[in-house]
Amino acid sequence: MRTPAAVDLKKGKFAKFKLGGVSAGRVAIGNFRSPHVLDFATVSYSVPGYFESPIPLVLLYEATPITAEKLKDEVLFRVPRPDAIRMVDKVEFLDVAGQKMALVVVPPSSRYPVKQGDSFSGQTRTANCTNALRRQLLEASTIIVKAEDHTISTRNEGAVFVLFEKSTTLGQPPFIDMIRHTTFPWVKVEDAPWANGRFKGDEFYNLVGFRERYADDCDEPICHIQLWAAGVNVSAGFHNHIGQSFAVAFEFPPFISLAKEANVGVPEPGRYRLINAKAAATAAVEGGDSTDGASLVVLRSNLTDQTWDLETIPGTNLYALKSVSFASSDWPAENGQKLIGTRSLAALGVTNSWNLDPVDHQKFQIRLVDTNLVWSVNKNDDIVLAQMGTSQGQDWIFEKVNGKT
Repeated sequence: MRTPAAVDLKKGKFAKFKLGGVSAGRVAIGNFRSPHVLDFATVSYSVPGYFESPIPLVLLYEATPITAEKLKDEVLFRVPRPDAIRMVDKVEFLDVAGQKMALVVVPPSSRYPVKQGDSFSGQTRTANCTNALRRQLLEASTIIVKAEDHTISTRNEGAVFVLFEKSTTLGQPPFIDMIRHTTFPWVKVEDAPWANGRFKGDEFYNLVGFRERYADDCDEPICHIQLWAAGVNVSAGFHNHIGQSFAVAFEFPPFISLAKEANVGVPEPGRYRLINAKAAATAAVEGGDSTDGASLVVLRSNLTDQTWDLETIPGTNLYALKSVSFASSDWPAENGQKLIGTRSLAALGVTNSWNLDPVDHQKFQIRLVDTNLVWSVNKNDDIVLAQMGTSQGQDWIFEKVNGKT
């Protein structure tokens, strides 16, 4: 079944495009799935002595509301607004590291089936799971779901999300040839135009980006998806975008992160002096130096020297601490390692995400994310990482400073 399309009306030239592999006697065009996109349905023919069909075959050829196009070196997806479609639309676009990624648009007040082990990254609006960790997706966010009824449900706005399913094509990691045998090229970061001479010799790779925009006159952007791969003994650190709607962990795989509610009983975001309870000294960046790599120390005089801004990392129960620079640790972290300052949370090779563990209603331990290493003070008054419980100088008092809430 083919349809003509005008190429040059003046010269009477037309081109034929194949619509389907089955012949049809009747074709009906209509917006069966969406008021903005036309589908077409066909009914088979029956010709005595040639092709007889006592039971007509009716087929629906669904137009895909989600479209893809090349945008320079990236891929641009244009997706319909969820409240503009009547049926779920799903487009699989990447199969990598044992995960198959698909872009899904679900209309309002609908359900979408999921399997055990699936995860999703909400791009917009609201999605809920029965007896699950629930979160209003006002910003792009990723959560672990526990959908006991194996469905994701939407409210009156509908939802757009990226679904991660177990791949049956690529098998299980490790993938020895993962970088070489891909349709989309993995670019070594040292060769990227924004590397600026960094990452020389590092087995650190970036996959082509995927952009999402709404397919209407507004052309509103939704999100930008990138993938990263790091080789053995290569650390990309933890890359946060404070104040923006996303945080990126360069760990590959898995793709699932956990969004938790803020800790109860910890200080609220604001400005504080960090006082070591044993040393009776305040935390500071040595010399007030904002240069990357400046040491963190405690000062035993002039308690008003430096203050710290406590900031939450969106979508997590983690915190960042900033004075003249951000309190950071080289990664991988080791016991006894000195803490340093970095000007940006986007610095590679460092981690600047912290948990606050209450000791009592006044004191807290500042613990490096996903470790048992906490802030401590050594004999030289350096602030270092130490195993929890191995020193008495691990408790910190957050003294509120007026002027910032």
